Formats: sequence, C-alpha cells, structure tokens
Amino acid sequence: MDIVDPGDKEVGETAGVRRVRPNRISCTGYYVSRHGYSIPYESVLERDFFLLCDFEPQITKITAQPFRIGKHTPDACLETMDGKRIVVDVKPEAILIRKWSKYAAAFASTAEYCEGQGYSYAFFTDALRTDQRHRLAVLKEIHYNAQCEDSPALEVSLQSDLENRGPTTVMTLLENLDSKMDPAVAKRALSKLIFGMSAVVLDTPKPFLEDAVVSAERDGAKAQSIIIPYSRVLKRLETHPLRFLGDSAVNYYERMHELTLAGHHYEVLDSSAPEDILVSSSENGERYRVCLDKIPAAGGKLSTLALERPELFDRIMQRWDGIRGLVSLPRRTKEDFRKVAGTLGLSPRQVRRLIRRVESYGPEGLAPLEGKGGKGGIRIERDVDEIVRRVIEEEYLTTRKPTVAQIYKDIQLRIADANRLRHSNEELKVPHMDTIYRRVHAIHPQTKAEKREGIKFTSDRFGVYGGRFPDSTRPLQTVLIDHTPLDVRVVESTTGRPISRVWITALIDAYSRMVGGFMLNLTQPNANDVGLVILQCALSKDNEVRQHELMEWPIQGVPWQLHFDNGKDFRSRSIAAGCAEFGINIMHRPVGTPRFGGYIERFYRTLEQGYIHDFPGTTKSDPDERGIYDSDKEARLTIDKLEALVWKSIDEYHITPHSELGMTPLQKWKEGVRSHPPRQLSQDQTERFRMAFLPMEERTIQKDGIHFGGCEYYSPDLISLLSTGLGKGNEKRKIRHDPLDVRYIYVFDKKEFRYHRLTCGVHERISRREFLKARKERRTKAGFDPSEANVVSQYRKRVAELEKDDHVQSKRTLKEREIIRRENSKAERFAKTKATTQKEEPKPSALSYKPSSMELSGKVRIKNDGRTG
Repeated sequence: MDIVDPGDKEVGETAGVRRVRPNRISCTGYYVSRHGYSIPYESVLERDFFLLCDFEPQITKITAQPFRIGKHTPDACLETMDGKRIVVDVKPEAILIRKWSKYAAAFASTAEYCEGQGYSYAFFTDALRTDQRHRLAVLKEIHYNAQCEDSPALEVSLQSDLENRGPTTVMTLLENLDSKMDPAVAKRALSKLIFGMSAVVLDTPKPFLEDAVVSAERDGAKAQSIIIPYSRVLKRLETHPLRFLGDSAVNYYERMHELTLAGHHYEVLDSSAPEDILVSSSENGERYRVCLDKIPAAGGKLSTLALERPELFDRIMQRWDGIRGLVSLPRRTKEDFRKVAGTLGLSPRQVRRLIRRVESYGPEGLAPLEGKGGKGGIRIERDVDEIVRRVIEEEYLTTRKPTVAQIYKDIQLRIADANRLRHSNEELKVPHMDTIYRRVHAIHPQTKAEKREGIKFTSDRFGVYGGRFPDSTRPLQTVLIDHTPLDVRVVESTTGRPISRVWITALIDAYSRMVGGFMLNLTQPNANDVGLVILQCALSKDNEVRQHELMEWPIQGVPWQLHFDNGKDFRSRSIAAGCAEFGINIMHRPVGTPRFGGYIERFYRTLEQGYIHDFPGTTKSDPDERGIYDSDKEARLTIDKLEALVWKSIDEYHITPHSELGMTPLQKWKEGVRSHPPRQLSQDQTERFRMAFLPMEERTIQKDGIHFGGCEYYSPDLISLLSTGLGKGNEKRKIRHDPLDVRYIYVFDKKEFRYHRLTCGVHERISRREFLKARKERRTKAGFDPSEANVVSQYRKRVAELEKDDHVQSKRTLKEREIIRRENSKAERFAKTKATTQKEEPKPSALSYKPSSMELSGKVRIKNDGRTG
C-alpha cells in the first residue's frame, strides 16, 4: 500500500499532496480562513464544511488533501486543541450509498492507516450540512460582515457588555446599545468579535444573526462550558452512521448466513467485506472466497433492493431467517409448512412457492417478481430479461451509440452461448425485436442522453435553470469576471487601417448587476487584466466619471467572493495570493457550464445588442445578421474612442430598469448599501491592494536604474539595493506597473519586504499604450528626441492638432478611399471611350485631378464625368 504523507507541514498553510483540478460536476476554488490562509476545495459541500470547521473553537488547523493512501486521497484533516487528528471524507450521502462497493476498499485502507497513526476517520455528508444549515447561514453573514470597516471602540464596548451579561441573543445585545447606533454597524462589529473568536456563537436556531446566542470568552481561555454547546460538527462526525465498514449500515450483506450458487449450498462465515466474503461448502466443508457484487444470484438483486427499498430488503431477510431451516430439511411435512407459515404470516402454499424460488435462485428468489405479464408487464423469462438488461446497459447506453438492430444481434449471440450449457427442453427463447424496441423506448430520455451524449448535452437539454445566484444577498458578496471579444473592429489612429476585434474583461456584481470595472485589450486577455479589473472595482471611479462626463458610478469596495471560469488566466498564482491576503474567496464554475456565469454573459449580450451593434465597424453576432455590411470598410473607431463609448454605454445600462430586479442596477446598489455596506479600503490598505493586483514583471537593476517599457526609472532607494548586493548581477526583481500611468513603477525590496516607487522623465499622467504609440510615431520623424518628456509633449501636441479636424483624425477611412478609387476608375473609362469615338481632344482624366481635403472628407464627391461638384 503506497502512502504519501506531508509529514509535519503546517496544516492548511501549504498545498496538499494532490492539486484540486476543475471538473464537470461541481464548483472548485479557495476558501479564505479567518486565520488568513487559503484552503482549496473541490465542491461547494467541501467549502461549507471548511466554513463550519473554521469557526469550531476546538479545531486549530485544517488541511485539504492531506495524504494519499494508494489511489485515494481524503478530503480533509482536522487537528483539535487536545492534539487529536480527524481525517474526513466529504461526499454526498447518495453517492456514498450508490458507489459504496466501489469506494469500500479505499475507505478500508484509509481507515486502517488512520488507526495505525492514532487518527479518527469520519464522513461529512450533505445530511450533516442540512442539520447545520442555520449555523451555516449565520457564519456566512459573519464571514462577510467581518470584511467591512473596523469599529474598535464599539467592539470593546460589545465585548465588555458580553462579559458582564454572559450568554445572550444578538437582538437583546443590540437593543441595549445606544439608540443612535446603527444596528448594521453594531452587527458588523459583533461579527468581527466572532471572526476573531473573542466571542463565541452558542446556538443558531434560525438562519439570522439576530437570533443567535453569543457569549464572550473570558481571559482568552477556551472555557469548557462555552465550547461544548458549539461543537456540533465534531459530535456529528463522531456519531455519523457511515463511520466505517465494521459499524456501517451500508454493508447490506452482514445479515446473510447461507448462499445457493449453481445448485450448491454454502454457509457464510465472514461477510464484513462484500467484495471478499468467506463461505464454507455444505457438501465437503471446503472454504472459498467469493465476491457477491459479481454474482447476480447472490448479491445483485438484494443489493439493489437494499439501496433503493430498504424496508423491502428487511422483509426479505425476515422471510429468509424464517424459511432457511426449512430449506435445509431433506423431507418436509405439512406441519413444517404450517409452522413457518404461521411465523411469517403467510399461507402454507405461499411458503412452498417461496422455497421453490429459493432453491432455484437462492436468497435473491425471495425478492418480488418484476412482472406477471399483462399490459405493461414482463412476459419473457427471467434469465432472458437479465441478458437483455445487461446488453442495454453495457452496449446500448454508451458513447458508441449503437442502434437497436446492432444490440439485438448481441442479444441473440449471448442467448445462444447460454443455451450451450442447457438441456434442449430448457433452452432460452430469443425475444422479438419489438420487445427490445419497447424496452429501449422505456428508458428515461435524460438517462439515455447522459449515457450516450454526455453530461454537458444532458444538462443543456434537460437542465432546469432559474433563481438567484447563490451567495448574492448583499452588494459585492459575489462578483463575476469573464472575457469576451466585442462585435466591433477598431482602426489605427494614424492610418485608419482596421486592426482587429477588441477583447473586454468586465466585473459585475451578482446582487445589483452593477458593473464594477472593465478593461479593453487588443490581445488575448491575461491575469494582468483580471487584476486591474479587481483593482478598479475596489477603488473609487470619480476620475473616470469626470473624464467621460458620466452621471454616477458609485460601486466601490472589496468583493467577498470572486466567480471565475477555469481559464488559465483565472487560475493565476498572483491572483490567488492577492485574494488570500485580503480575504477574498475564489470560486471556479464546473467545466463546460457557461450557465453558471449567466449574469455576466447576459450583460455582454445586452451591451452588444443594445449598444455595440450600432457602432460603425460592427461585425454583428453572426454572418447572416451582418449580411453585406462590410465591417472593415465601415470601421472608424480607435480603441480610445471605443473605450469612451463603452463607458457611456455602461453608464446608461446602470440607469435602465432591469427586468429581474424590478428596478435599475443603480437603485438596487443604493438599496443594498444602506443595510449592508461593502468593505472599503483604508489609505494604507489601498497601496497594499494596488501592489497585490497591479501587473507584475521581472527586470534587473542597472546602475542607471531599471529599463522598462521604453523608459528609464530611477530612485535614490536603488543605491541602497545595489550597496547590499541584492540587486547586482543578473538577478531579476519583481516590479509592479500601472498600464494607465507610465510615470511610476514599483520594485520589491526583499530585505525590507516592501515596494519602492521609481519615477521616469514623464511628469503627466498618460497610459503606457499612448506613450508607446507616441514613441513609435516620433521615431519615424527627423530630429527624434529620445527623452520621455519630449515624446509626451509632442504626442499631446499631435492629439490637439488631430482634434481640430475630425477627418484628419482618422486620415480617410478605407470606405472613402474605395469610393474615390471606383469613381476615378469610372471617369477614366468614360474618358477613353469618348476619345476613341469622337475626333476631338479628350477631357482631362480624373486620375490627373488631385482632390481637395473637402473632397477627401466626403463632403464633395467626384462625379462620373471626372468633374467636381
């Protein structure tokens, strides 16, 4: 048995032995513990389990994917205050029961390893989560409120009041505060005390924080009277019915004492492991190891009934206990049948019938027949029915998608093979093909699609979607971020040549549908764009409101949870590290399920159909909709102009009534902020937040500074870095830069563990894209001055000149040039034709004519005869 154990690593602070990867079944992500580190989870059930354990006073450490036993990796390992470790597998109860035989060996190996190490082994299921649903709702609110603004004086007052009162409800505590105090502020202060475990929640009878019973910890000690009422998660883990095979109610074979296989009788000696039970022959006493799951007569029918109809299984085992003594008798009298019939409450005739079925099929024969013929019933023999069932499951319900005619041939071959071992008068009959057709058409369409087409096709066709996004009951509780290419082509600002479509990265609040920020990019988006959008959401947008003359854009704050798809840019380590530092949870949707991002997908659709498709150069949604419209010839927007139009479009979207909200996104945001204001950054936190999410590069430190993006950056702080040797040689250092401000970069100092700000020759705010564009334009002109300040001044002067004439700013679009070329070509052909047919001097061709700027702008067109109007 191969064992991989991380040993004495800090639990929860390092990655486990297995990396959590995206899947098609459930959401994955990172839960940020109240201790400040991230815990990876591979399902929402796991995330809720970590949330419950995080606020469990007895649990001091949590590890996800702690070690590997063979091919099985447990989901979590909990370490308690008394030094005990509890290894937990987090699984839905339905999957545990349905696939117990598949997981039994792995669970047995894990339990054996835990027993050898002195650990406990338990399961956490959705049934336990249901039992803890009220507490879970309260802890989510506490976790969210703890991210809001600090109120140190109020926290001290609350803690003092709690210590004097003892256990009390939150509502009672809030009622005793100053009447002028905002209850929402007081609730956030109390949440911070619970988050830091200065106060403990004792009971949560309802899913509201007001009804929770709280008490303060005295002298920082974990008083036993406070811990015990709260430790419900640990108690349920220790008493869960699925603890292990030996005590498990899932082992449905432990009540089986005798078996009949191929006409031979065996006594069951050990059935603790269904896949490997020990039996003894009644004829010669020899012992054998058999697997009940692979023997239909012994375990197939009984296991199915035990899983799906446990009450029927208990009745069958009761009958088996009553008649097994009668089955073993060589001769049976009427009195024997009457005694057994009286015990079971049946008639002697029914007992005789049961015995005949047991002699033919073993204990499985006690199960009710699946049909007695008639309309809708099964009229074929049981063995034939079993062959048909197996062929349909193994051949028809597969991704190969064979036809009914193909599997009918397989059924014929299997029945022929079975008849070779039978007497001529006991041969099985091949059913008619219509019977197979009816059996196939009786399969539920969803089950058929799932087996033959896959989960994605099934969920798209049969899924029922609706309701609100989970965890979106207050502003910025969950925000969604995604990319998409806009349906519009942009042109170069100097040549008017079409470039490409533009990518947009946007962030939307699931509660209010407010757009928290967006970025436009000509290239494929990456983690830098994601970080800039998160930064834009957390900071004020007053500058953008003034610059683009917007009405209002108040969304600002730190999100509680980010919702991504599974793109590589969304799984960036730098993004995960920044989120962990500021307590932002991460959730990745299941693979191939775009409906999980429906809010932001719907916003993109509204943006494009309501605004982008009206812009010049739009590509529409598909070629049929575009028709003969030539996007390249009509394109005339630069990326800067497009960005300004997108700002205006989103500003209008915010004040447009939303069909689902029943109000505008702006009204919904203001309504939510009044009761649940999102977390805001202080002045010190703002700079740290910027450093966490600004794009990062690596550069070496030279004696004249750092060369980056066409600029030379320098600061006196670099002298100390060079003197200590930390920046010499080829060692690359981490630098952060703002694409919207070329003036500064920030270099990380490993010794002082902070960033130093470096400046260049640019003294006014300009984006790096504009700076590089101006620098490239200046290089093509004579007398190029390489200084950064000169480049910027010349660029500003050039922009001012272009703004004087709208036409000069775009330098003739391709459409205008194409019209002029065609008209000139017509004029030339007309002039040549007229010259050959008439003996007179031809008029000047349009090719010799130089159009004026007014004509080039489209205000004056060239006519067919070559003359101007």
